[in-house]
Amino acid sequence: MKIRIFIPFILVAAILLAGCASSGSPTEDTELVGIALCANEDWPEYPVAQKLEDRLNEAGKFRVDLENAGEDAELQNGQVRIMVANSARAIVITYVEGADEKDMITMVEAANIPLIEIDREACKTNPDAEVIRLYNEIMSSPQ
Repeated sequence: MKIRIFIPFILVAAILLAGCASSGSPTEDTELVGIALCANEDWPEYPVAQKLEDRLNEAGKFRVDLENAGEDAELQNGQVRIMVANSARAIVITYVEGADEKDMITMVEAANIPLIEIDREACKTNPDAEVIRLYNEIMSSPQ
């Protein structure tokens, strides 16, 4: 009997939560940019990827899927496949050693998605310039 008293409150709460989730979602008018890194936070390209993600988010036109493969080629291949399936505007990548780069390039090109490789050396010597280069390549990629 006491449960019946709470049912209307639960229904109202569920309706309110559903309404909040559906209004003005930031992903409605944004494009996906995938970032597929070969390793983890200890590698020099990670801070560059984070700065790129921040800059893309500030633009308000993009949502970013930033993935780390942990040096696992099979995992990175799967991450890139998901980015392709989600129709990314562009995919920024550092390849895992031993990954089948040709397979990933073919897959991404077949989907007509620009594939932008991070310059690891530039991440060490001039990371801010690398962020700008990557950002500009994404912005100039076809929509």
